Amino acid sequence: MVSHVALRSLKLALLGLLLLQGCASSTGTYQERHKIKNLTVVFLDEESLRHEWQALSGRQPVVFASQTSTGGPTLKTLQGFYDWPSNTLYCPKWNFEVCGHELHHAVLGQFHSD
Repeated sequence: MVSHVALRSLKLALLGLLLLQGCASSTGTYQERHKIKNLTVVFLDEESLRHEWQALSGRQPVVFASQTSTGGPTLKTLQGFYDWPSNTLYCPKWNFEVCGHELHHAVLGQFHSD
């Protein structure tokens, strides 16, 4: 004969298995759509990017910052930036990590050799 505690444990285990199986078989789709009006994208070399940042922000593009994990200083270098007043994105050209591969396609069109 099966005890009441064992039966309850079995029921909970089966319920948990069904819930997990439902999560595993779920396809879960996600989509976010944005329309950006009058966005300007400017591709620059690194030196021009730093100069533009300093001219627009008045701040240095390279700064020393303390790193909390090691206590030592780290060097932070400007990678790209967005200027709110002009609705302009400044990026280094062909640097997909900063401004994205697909953004380059949106601006430049097809650039892969087929």
